Amino acid sequence: MLKEILPICKVMGFKKILITCLKENEASKRVIINNGGIYESTVYEPKDKVYLERYWIDLSEK
Repeated sequence: MLKEILPICKVMGFKKILITCLKENEASKRVIINNGGIYESTVYEPKDKVYLERYWIDLSEK
């Protein structure tokens, strides 16, 4: 589904998008990386008590 939404984001004028996933979610990480995601950081979300990995996708390269 990520692959399908990226062109829509580009048409809407987004230059980059930030995508997060749970640190332990290997399947989501692969999908994000395979769609051009570049790892930025891991952050702790205290409300949900989870670690999230943050990835940027540059839509100008798509």
